[in-house]
Amino acid sequence: MTLSRLNNIIYFAILLLPIALVSGPFISDLIISLAGIIFIINCYINNKKKYFINKISIIFFIWCLYLILISFFSEDIYLSLRSSLFYFRGGLFALMIWYLIDHKKEFIKHFTYALLITFILLIFDGYIQYFFGQNIFGNTYGGAKLSSLFGEEEKMGQFLARLLPLLFGLFTFSFTSSKYPIFIAMVILVATDVLIFLSGERTAFLLLFISTFLIVFLINKWKFIRLLTFLFSIGLIALITFTSSNVKERMIDKTISELNAGGDEIYTFTAIHQAHYETAFKIFLDNPLFGAGPNTFRILCDEEKYYVQYGCSTHPHNTYLQLLSEVGIIGIIPIVLIFIIISYRLLAQGLFILKLNRNSISDFQICLYVSVFVSLWPIAPSFNFFNNWINVIYFLPIGFLMYSYYSEKIVKKI
Repeated sequence: MTLSRLNNIIYFAILLLPIALVSGPFISDLIISLAGIIFIINCYINNKKKYFINKISIIFFIWCLYLILISFFSEDIYLSLRSSLFYFRGGLFALMIWYLIDHKKEFIKHFTYALLITFILLIFDGYIQYFFGQNIFGNTYGGAKLSSLFGEEEKMGQFLARLLPLLFGLFTFSFTSSKYPIFIAMVILVATDVLIFLSGERTAFLLLFISTFLIVFLINKWKFIRLLTFLFSIGLIALITFTSSNVKERMIDKTISELNAGGDEIYTFTAIHQAHYETAFKIFLDNPLFGAGPNTFRILCDEEKYYVQYGCSTHPHNTYLQLLSEVGIIGIIPIVLIFIIISYRLLAQGLFILKLNRNSISDFQICLYVSVFVSLWPIAPSFNFFNNWINVIYFLPIGFLMYSYYSEKIVKKI
C-alpha cells in the first residue's frame, strides 16, 4: 500500500474521530495511534521539520520526557508508565491536524460536517431518550442523567460542552452569513444548550456558561446569534426546571444540598470532591517538586498518611490538584502557563474591543482559545488528566489553534 493511499485512509479516519469518541475509547485510540505513526513517516520522508521544530512542539515533547522520567521514581512504575510513556500521542495528534489542514485545505470544512453530524446524532438520540425513557439502543433514562449514545459512561454533556466552542468556531470559519447555515447553527445551539442541561452533568453546564459568556463578549461575526440562542435556551431551561421535578432535583436542589451538606460548612462542589482534593494536597505536600508519579493518586490515596474519609478514587477530579500531586510544581508549570497565556489572549481581546470596538484576532481563533480555556478551567471537577478519551478532546482544538498560530495564509497570525 502506497503512502498516498495511507494518507487518504488516515484523512477519512480523522473525519470519523468525533463519532469514534462517542463509541468509546478503543476506536479513537486506534485512530490516533495509527495516524500518529503514518504522520511521523510522512514528515520524515517529506522532510517536514516545521511540525516538530517549533517552540510549542519542543516544549511539549520535553515535558513528555519529564513525565516518563518521574514515572521511574514512582511507587508503581508500571502503572505510572502506562500513562506517561505514550502521552506524546496527544501532541502528535494536534500536529497531525495542523498537517492535514496545510495539505488539504478542505479538511476544515469536512471536519466541520463530521463534528456537526455527530452533534446532530447525539441531539436526536438524547431527546428520544429524554421523552421516551430510552434511546435508540435501549439505554434507559432514570430521571437523573441522560447518557444517549454514551450508555453507562454518562459523559454526553461533557462531550457537547467541551466541543461546542470548537464547532461554533468551525461554523464561523467554514460558512458565510447566508441564511441557511445561520438557521442550522441556531437550531443546533439551542438544542445543544438544553440537552447539556438535561444531561444532568453540572460541570458541563458550568463550562457551557463560561464558553458562552466569552464567545458572546469577544467574537464579532455571530455575536448576536449566539446571544439570542442562549437567551432562548435559558427560557426553555427555566420552563423545563419548573415543570420537571427530576431535573430540578438534580440540577438545583441537589447542588444546593451538596454545597452545604453539613449545614455549617460550605464544601467545594461536594463533600466527596473536597475529600479528594484534600487527599491530593496531602500527596503534593509530600512530593512538592516532582510529584508522586503520573496516575499514582489511585494507589497512594489508600495510604494511612494521606487518608481522608471518602478521599480515595482513581484520580482527584481536579486537573490542577492531580498534576500537583502526581507531577509536582515542575510538571504543572507548562499547563499553568498555557492557561495564563490563553487567559491573557482572551483578556487582551476584550480590552481591544472595549477600546477600539474591533477584533484583534479572528472569531475562529477566539473560539479555539475558548475551547482550550474551558478544558483547563481550574474551578470545576474534571476527568483524569491522563485519560486517553479526554486527551483527544483536549488536543483536538490545539491542532486547529497551532495551524492558525503558524499560518498566515487563511487566518491572521497572532
